[in-house]
Amino acid sequence: MICALSLLALQGTSTSTSTSTSTTFGTDPTEPLTRLEFSFEHADQHRDSTRTALTTRFDYGFLDRFVLRADLPFANVDPDAGRGETGIGDLRAQFGWRAYDERTFAMFFAGGVVLDTASDELIGARSDRAFVMAAAAGALPEIRSRLTETIEHFVSFDRDEGGDGVALTNLDIHLMTEWSPRVWTRGGTEFIVDWHAGEHTGMNLDFEIGRTSDTGFAMWIGPAVGLFGHDIDGVVDWRFTVGARWLF
Repeated sequence: MICALSLLALQGTSTSTSTSTSTTFGTDPTEPLTRLEFSFEHADQHRDSTRTALTTRFDYGFLDRFVLRADLPFANVDPDAGRGETGIGDLRAQFGWRAYDERTFAMFFAGGVVLDTASDELIGARSDRAFVMAAAAGALPEIRSRLTETIEHFVSFDRDEGGDGVALTNLDIHLMTEWSPRVWTRGGTEFIVDWHAGEHTGMNLDFEIGRTSDTGFAMWIGPAVGLFGHDIDGVVDWRFTVGARWLF
């Protein structure tokens, strides 16, 4: 992983006395935090369909290194042709471990499942999936920023009759910058490889701006646009997200 190697190089060039002046606002995928988070998004997707979803996420961090996570969306999918559907989506559950934690560099590993709990085949992937995840984060104290990389690989282990199954790899790289003790921006790319579709690739470009409070409550908004690969699930024509989280 090229970006992870570059983050390791950053760590190696940092002095032992350097510390990051940046906070993470809950944006660092390597942190085992306890949180309650809601995100509302509307997206125009491939084949002129639209998807609107409210996703609830709960993380429970313990022993400063481990975290349990669960995500459940409630979504409406409206295809270009045919009827739309509204209901519960697929449940994601994972266990994660912050394996390495220094002032300027951290690494995180996780594994879990995404269960086919969707109330309709339009809303879910029609399969149970297992996944593995690795994330790295490196501090850039000179510009009050943090560079993060996350890679996830999903594979179906059970699917509905007639379903195609899933074999996807997601790679995202983001830069979070702290502009004040309460305001941050975050931008980057989501790169997706669909192995079932002949190793087709796609990419989204996204940005967010957020604000936090002294109580641990934060809100953010963010647009995204798909650059290529619009026939791949997860790649959008465009998307807009509004979110809120409480860190405990």
